[in-house]
Amino acid sequence: MLINLETTGHHTVRFNPNLYNDGKVCLSVLNTWHGRPEEKWNAQTSSFLQVLVSIQSLILVPEPYFNEPGYERARGTPAGSVNSKDYNLNICQATVRWAMLDQILNPCPCFEDVINAHFYMKKHEVLAQVEKWIEELELEVKKEKKSGPRIIKKNRSAALDSFRKLYKQLREQLAKLKPPGDDYVEMFLTEGIELDSPTTPTNSMEVCQEEIISDFDPAGDMEKMVDDMCK
Repeated sequence: MLINLETTGHHTVRFNPNLYNDGKVCLSVLNTWHGRPEEKWNAQTSSFLQVLVSIQSLILVPEPYFNEPGYERARGTPAGSVNSKDYNLNICQATVRWAMLDQILNPCPCFEDVINAHFYMKKHEVLAQVEKWIEELELEVKKEKKSGPRIIKKNRSAALDSFRKLYKQLREQLAKLKPPGDDYVEMFLTEGIELDSPTTPTNSMEVCQEEIISDFDPAGDMEKMVDDMCK
């Protein structure tokens, strides 16, 4: 089985140590990473659902920095914590730039209606989450002005300015979206998704990758999605 990541910022962003900027998805079950025989793809026993669950549990994790081989040993250390936060900061900004803003401005023609419907219906939740990431970065910058190294201060201050600009652009584009057709509204309601209502954002930038699939339940929603795709 071949899985390719399309959101790469035109091959400029590596969203995860397991997600390359050329689109490669690095997993044992895809035979793109070494592993035990039982972990690799088996045409007789492996399934698409297994791949989706592996992506959710092994790649879309709160601290993807430690997915890099050898970095796990730094978990729990001051240096490891700082590096992980900086890694997540870059991922969150790239998520806004390429997985949100660029998807609205340059949607794939095949999925344009679905993309527009999603962002229109979830715009309050999307903005609330981005605002939360910016607030957390503002707190980090304030702390560093008191005690952090100069080079980190400079990098994070610049990152904060960039994040604010992206947020402004995102707000403007979300405001321009037109309401989706009744069929998309019905689809969202059928799935039990609340439409166009403010929600409480998550508490940390560390979960920005998890936000992509936070509504999925591996044992239920993914299986249903796979069944629907195979019909």
